[in-house]
Amino acid sequence: MSSGAWQGLVKAMQGRVLRPGDADYELRRRVWNGAIDRRPLTVAQCADADDVCAAVCFAVRGCR
Repeated sequence: MSSGAWQGLVKAMQGRVLRPGDADYELRRRVWNGAIDRRPLTVAQCADADDVCAAVCFAVRGCR
């Protein structure tokens, strides 16, 4: 995915968008079950319902 697409997500959200290499990515990517170790392309820290919509729409576009 292009860096322009990522920047579009960042601009569309009030919350933070974390990617591998960002300061809080390692901490925020973890889930409560320590047996699961996933490394998503991004972690969207949604601030409100509009952020959730932006993140889901971004994910859907990236899957096509």
